[in-house]
Amino acid sequence: MLRDLFPRRLLQWLGPLIAAGFTALVVATIVVLSGVPNLAATTPHPQLWAKFLHFVFSRSVSFHSSDLTPPADLNSPNRVALGAAHYANVCANCHGAPGTGQNPIALAMTPRPPYLPAQIKDLNDKEIFWVLKHGVKYSAMPGWPTQLRDDEIWSMVAFVKTLPDLKYDIYRRVALGESASGNTNLPRIDFGSDPVLRPYVSHNSTIPQGDINHYVFPATGPDQFGQTGAVIETCSRCHGSAGTGRAVGAFPNLAILSQQYIASALTSFASGKRHSAYMQTVADQLSPQQIQQVAAYYSSQPKAKSLAAATFQVPAADVAYGQQIALQGLRDRKIGACSGCHALADADVRAYPRLNGQNEDYLINQLKLFRAGGRGNSGKYNPMVGVAKNLTDREIGAVSAYYAAQTPYGASVLKAEAKLVQPQRGS
Repeated sequence: MLRDLFPRRLLQWLGPLIAAGFTALVVATIVVLSGVPNLAATTPHPQLWAKFLHFVFSRSVSFHSSDLTPPADLNSPNRVALGAAHYANVCANCHGAPGTGQNPIALAMTPRPPYLPAQIKDLNDKEIFWVLKHGVKYSAMPGWPTQLRDDEIWSMVAFVKTLPDLKYDIYRRVALGESASGNTNLPRIDFGSDPVLRPYVSHNSTIPQGDINHYVFPATGPDQFGQTGAVIETCSRCHGSAGTGRAVGAFPNLAILSQQYIASALTSFASGKRHSAYMQTVADQLSPQQIQQVAAYYSSQPKAKSLAAATFQVPAADVAYGQQIALQGLRDRKIGACSGCHALADADVRAYPRLNGQNEDYLINQLKLFRAGGRGNSGKYNPMVGVAKNLTDREIGAVSAYYAAQTPYGASVLKAEAKLVQPQRGS
């Protein structure tokens, strides 16, 4: 009897399978159109289904991350400091921090974001990187806003790995920097009213979305510092109130830069033309008025070496070799001198940043980004892309060491610079 119920030939199964599949499709369509499935976040997944989804997630992350290679300096203090500052600004809102719990908004999600100080140890370095870069579909975990800055993601990996062992007071110092002390003497910068809205790009902004998304800045963010006016306080987490950065970490020295350059950089970060998830999530919350006032504030600070450059002694041999590259170039490879653009007397200071006294690690990272093509530009053209591609790691390190060791331009040079940027009569 059983033989009569089941076809003997393989082709005889084809009709029943098609019929069963069509029936399942009709039933599924009816169920979806009825609206019966409950997608409310207040209804948690059944335990077995939740475990199955997590198993699929774990296997997927393990498979796709297997070929990644972490950088040799993954555990460096510089990377930890960079990742910590971004974590406090963006990630702690959902994933919590050492010594604190998670807020009820985050825990009302389905699925709920994990408390990373307890859960991050379940993933290895490569798996953490994959999740941070690509995010997780059907959850609130986003991908990295720019897919061209793996250096930023690895720095976040370096930091989140330390979460299980961090105490609350240490976390505050490493994540919030100078602002952890509660400096209330910093100026507040008003957001203004009805700012001009400008479009920005992200890694998924080109995907057709209809009218359901709004890719413009100023934008809202996890911390409404732009609209409350606490802009300098937020910037000081990484750059300090004096603009010279921190003693550890590749934070740029803003005090040595011109107002025009800082404003241009912030606008480029906000629009996505210059790539950085760290900076875009900050800059895109600022109104045009605030961008100009932030630039004016930091450019008016006393000119001093970056805190990192003032703290660590740069090897004399590196400085000497870097001086040759900076002032003479590498003629055998037709690489021009850096001073051809970055010396005030020879260049438009609105377009080219001052380098004397800049953070060495920051310069190294920027040159490597230029070389890899992942930095992005503030203008239509940047000669550094072609220059950096011809520099070795040793040459990049040496020229960065040279500029870090230099004393920033003094008042007399800056007065001359001011004349250079003034519009000429009849122009």
